[in-house]
Amino acid sequence: MKVLWKITYPLVTIPTNKMKLQNLYTLTQLVCKDDSITGDEQKSWLDRMGKGMGFAHQNVSYIADKSIKMI
Repeated sequence: MKVLWKITYPLVTIPTNKMKLQNLYTLTQLVCKDDSITGDEQKSWLDRMGKGMGFAHQNVSYIADKSIKMI
């Protein structure tokens, strides 16, 4: 299998839950303002991003829902 792209920047983990929540809130604002992403796509996208940021897998769905409702 041929690799078509390569990540050339380091991934930095977010050290605290407060910083994770701040970043997720900012991402939620962006997702909610983007007209091309609607409804279930918003939640799905935020779930994936939350998992990538290091939120616990059992909590990420709840956190994404709350985040969308806050906006």
